[in-house]
Amino acid sequence: MNGLTNKKFDNEYNEIKTKALEKMATVKRDISLEQEPAVPRVQHTALSQQHAALTQQNNVLLYQNHTLLQQSSALLQQVVKTMLLFACNAKAESKKIIVWGAGQGGVKTFELLEHYGVEIHVFLDSSPEKNDTLLKRLSVFSHGILNTDTLWRHSGCVVFIASIAHNQIAWKLETMGWREGSSYFIVPEIILSHNFFPVC
Repeated sequence: MNGLTNKKFDNEYNEIKTKALEKMATVKRDISLEQEPAVPRVQHTALSQQHAALTQQNNVLLYQNHTLLQQSSALLQQVVKTMLLFACNAKAESKKIIVWGAGQGGVKTFELLEHYGVEIHVFLDSSPEKNDTLLKRLSVFSHGILNTDTLWRHSGCVVFIASIAHNQIAWKLETMGWREGSSYFIVPEIILSHNFFPVC
């Protein structure tokens, strides 16, 4: 929602600015061609009015974008707190923490949780080429270990799904007996798309 709103504001601002710049260029060209002193003064007045209108529109857009940034920051803090609560509950129950997703989303989730002192034990990924590799000093395994290795069953682990394919991953977990909110957590897009850690 925030991304769409920001895009709308950006488009409106760019449209206003483009029209204003085109108008300014036309006025300047007319001024250079016109010899009568009264005409440039009229054009200059129109240009000044256009500039004032553009400045006012720009101030409105800046205020709206500032409000959106504040709303986004508050939402981000709320999401992080929810993730940390989920992780703390898992730690209190001596459960291992898994991040499903060995791409950028997985790395951001790992760095966020590590920043707040949460220990991640292993990465999972559905891509065969990533299996049996290392990421952030941790092993990357196939999700098949959740079925074949008793060490990684849902009774002793929780999963943070950090992938754009979260719906498919959640479905796989559900078919294996995992439940959202108790044994797995879908990391929201607002976390995967940010490069900073909010202060909670």
